[in-house]
Amino acid sequence: RVRARGVQDPRSHNFPYSFDDAILKTTPEIKPSGYKIFTKEGTMTNKNGVFEIGVNTDGIIDHRFFRPHRGKGR
Repeated sequence: RVRARGVQDPRSHNFPYSFDDAILKTTPEIKPSGYKIFTKEGTMTNKNGVFEIGVNTDGIIDHRFFRPHRGKGR
């Protein structure tokens, strides 16, 4: 699923897999369901934003996304 999204939307879902180790070393936000969201500030295609990786309770990555900052000054 993650790879398919990278093909469908390469602008936000297809950042290099070499980034994953650094992102996964951050402290995750843990949802009540146990789902973990790892985030790391960064830049992609000259835009500042946040890289996100979601890991389900089975330890499977099911979300990889670059979320650009919006608004002035970002």
